[in-house]
Amino acid sequence: MLIRPGYMKQGIRSAASVDSSPQTLVIFGDSITGASSSNSTSGASGISALTKANPGAVTKNGHGFSTDDSVYIWGVQGMTQVNNTVYTATNTGTNSFTIGADTQGFGIYTSGGTAYKTRGAVVSHLAQGYVSSLNMLSGQRYTFNHNLNRGIGGNSTTDMNNRKAIDLPGIGGTLFVVMGGTNDISASVANGTIQSNLTAIIGYITGTLGKKAVLGTVPPRDADTSTMKDARESLNTWIRAQASANVIVWDYYADVTDPSTRNWKSGYSYDGIHPSPWGGFVMSQSLDQALGSVYGRNGFSLNAGNLLANSGLAGTGGTVGSNTIGSVAAGWTSETNTASGTKTLSKNGQDKQVMAVNYGSGLSTGERLSIRQSVTSGLSIGTSYVAEAEIALDSFSGTGVWYEASIELRNQSSSFAVDNARRSFDTLAVTEMISASGSRALHLKTPALEYLSGWTELRLRINMTFKCDSGTAIAQMAVRNAQLYPV
Repeated sequence: MLIRPGYMKQGIRSAASVDSSPQTLVIFGDSITGASSSNSTSGASGISALTKANPGAVTKNGHGFSTDDSVYIWGVQGMTQVNNTVYTATNTGTNSFTIGADTQGFGIYTSGGTAYKTRGAVVSHLAQGYVSSLNMLSGQRYTFNHNLNRGIGGNSTTDMNNRKAIDLPGIGGTLFVVMGGTNDISASVANGTIQSNLTAIIGYITGTLGKKAVLGTVPPRDADTSTMKDARESLNTWIRAQASANVIVWDYYADVTDPSTRNWKSGYSYDGIHPSPWGGFVMSQSLDQALGSVYGRNGFSLNAGNLLANSGLAGTGGTVGSNTIGSVAAGWTSETNTASGTKTLSKNGQDKQVMAVNYGSGLSTGERLSIRQSVTSGLSIGTSYVAEAEIALDSFSGTGVWYEASIELRNQSSSFAVDNARRSFDTLAVTEMISASGSRALHLKTPALEYLSGWTELRLRINMTFKCDSGTAIAQMAVRNAQLYPV
């Protein structure tokens, strides 16, 4: 069945046929897929050498790892035994480190591979990627983290096909999102070759791995010739015909494409190739609609292991920051930047925390009002924790940009964060995003953060941030629920 945007509202499946079990999302493709996740402390370069030794040594220029860091390796060719495994970095130098494992009996390294730090790093779902917005729309329906990202910039479908049996086995995902073709079309690769590669990839996922696949159409590329654009539309017609019981077609092409130019719609891409935050969100809308009838949606519910006091943000008695006025929910503290501007905290008719701002033009690009709560007891070393919140966006006016309505889970010095951070030249306002989804509520959830020895607390912070250097911002949002619990 081909699932198109809009059909979800009409109910193409009965509630009884919806799979309510959690789904783990794997993304496989080029940089448009890879933009969904970024690890800012992992180093930019990939692996260039791996020795057969005890312990094995990895060459990765500028890796940035320290001794005892947990490092995840994938995509290595030749010495494939090291793939999809977490190692402890030892004997770290500027451009190399050992992995604390005997690799003498492994295959000979030939090429490729990527290593990422998995502990204590900042991991953010970039605004131009679609995964973060998908989870907001679906109510955190899908598990995704950096270890599940198999997007590589510059990849063609031939590259993807060549690495499928290296990068995908043992990854543990239940739903594989495949996107490819942009680089092929710009290089004038024949559609028959692209179709053959995609057929092999999908067949490997659904047949060899026994998983369900999501096949995305190919987005526009502004610099392509008319002939290339013709080829793209022909390829997308073929992709739409691949829908089956194990293949969900994700067709967002018309949603992001200007039919008169066959380029990205204005504001939907920041470089004519990759989606902007708004373009990524529109793509996620289509994906949410395609998956919603198959996998359903989750709402906010209080976890039995919650460690936060006053999860419903009721009452008053919390601590008000020096440049805010009003009242804070019991057990919570307001936290703001120091620039001028009106920041008000109050309670609504449901006794929930209301955060409101009235900023004039000419202020900074990061005007912020936040509330937070720290947990210092009940935490166990080696246990992972997540934070979650339900936020209603009540109103917005002005010419400034609402940068983010976000939550962060951090220790006393570093953080895991889920947010809508965006570049200064992007103009997506959160209120636009929510009204476009047909809902005015955000359901946000952080990735899991492992509590390490030497840490003293975990802190949940809820933010509303604005760009007001050349515009005003009058906005209000209400935090309905929040929690922090072990997973």
